[in-house]
Amino acid sequence: MAEVNAEKTLEQIAELREKFVKGGAYAGDIEKIEGWRKTLKRSMMKLDLKKNAGVKMLIERSLEAIKTANEILTTDKALSEKDRAIVFLKKEYHREFLDFFEEATVQAVAVAAAVEDNSAPDDGDDE
Repeated sequence: MAEVNAEKTLEQIAELREKFVKGGAYAGDIEKIEGWRKTLKRSMMKLDLKKNAGVKMLIERSLEAIKTANEILTTDKALSEKDRAIVFLKKEYHREFLDFFEEATVQAVAVAAAVEDNSAPDDGDDE
């Protein structure tokens, strides 16, 4: 997944907000820009958390647990339906934990792309 330069994107958001305010933009447009800023900051906090050694360890354990669950679900034909459901549920818990960080990456990239699209230079035909 693409890396996001958070500082650059936050600067672009500030410039875009200023441009919209000076240009007399609708309040909804300014709220959208503020929403992008909040989403980006929240995403970057999650991604910073992902760099923590303890969280890295938990991510590794979750990846291993998912791998183990997949092996059990595909190879152990003697599992009862109840045990199969338990293994599947544990796998889903680990998947949700990992999705927390994946969602942050996706959101950061989406915000950066939206800001980039809206920060394109004007063509000079504003009159």
